[in-house]
Amino acid sequence: MTTVIEAMRDSRTLELTYRSFWRTEASTFEVEPFCVKVFRQRWYLVARSVSDGRIRIYGLDRIEALRQTEHPFELPADFDAHSYFADSFGIIVDEEYDIEQVRVRIGGIQRDYVRTLPLHASQTESEITEESSVFEYRLRPTVDFQQELLTHAVNADGGMEVLEPLWLRERMKNIGSDLQDNHIVPIP
Repeated sequence: MTTVIEAMRDSRTLELTYRSFWRTEASTFEVEPFCVKVFRQRWYLVARSVSDGRIRIYGLDRIEALRQTEHPFELPADFDAHSYFADSFGIIVDEEYDIEQVRVRIGGIQRDYVRTLPLHASQTESEITEESSVFEYRLRPTVDFQQELLTHAVNADGGMEVLEPLWLRERMKNIGSDLQDNHIVPIP
C-alpha cells in the first residue's frame, strides 16, 4: 500500500506483476495509479493501463510484485474517484449497463438489514407495508449488484422480488429457477 500511495503522490507509474482470477499466469505491466478503494474488506487499485489507456481495477491482494518507476504521468483533471464509482454497486464500473431505476420488494426481517445497511447511496424506501418494503436504486445493475440481490433473496424470510426493470426481474427469476432445478439451496 505504501508504494501505491507514494506513486500516486509523486505522479509516477507503477510496474506491477498481477495474477487475476481469470488467468493462470501472472503478467507484468505498467499502470498510472489514480486512487485506491476498499470494498468488502478488500483494497483495490484504480489505474489507467499505459499500454491501452483504459482504466482498470486491480485487487491489491493479487499483486505479486510492485515497484514505482521513474515515468511521470498526469492525473486527468476530470477524474474524480467518487464520481467514477457513483453509479456502481461495488468496484465493477461497466458502461455496458445503463444507469437505471431498480425497484426491489423485500419482506420480513431482511428489509431491516437493507434499511440499516443500504446497498447503494441512491437507496430510498418508497413503499412500506407490514409485510414488506420497496427499495429503489439509481445505478448500473451490474453483475456484482445482481449477486448482492441474490444474497438477499436467499436470506429474505418474507421474500424478495425485483419489480423493475423488467429485464432484471426476468434474469433474477431465471437464476432462481436454475438454482432450484440444480438443487442448489442455501445451507441452513
